[in-house]
Amino acid sequence: MGLVRDMTETAAVAGAATVVSARLTRRHARRRGERARADAAPRRATPARRATGTDGLTAELQRLGALRQDGLVTDEECALAKAKLLGL
Repeated sequence: MGLVRDMTETAAVAGAATVVSARLTRRHARRRGERARADAAPRRATPARRATGTDGLTAELQRLGALRQDGLVTDEECALAKAKLLGL
């Protein structure tokens, strides 16, 4: 009875690992595709690059917002970077 239980547990773990691996592979492929499209798209001037006469913090926050809007950073990464810029 113990051998069958061990085999069942092993099969369950292997199945779960396969599912996780497939999800990660799809996620990485999707991100690579998004980055490839972003690299192929013509660059447009972001507000931070066009801004003149603004202080450094405002320009950095605008640049960070543009990166988030373009999908180059996640909402979580944006929030962390924003907190760091604001000294929170």
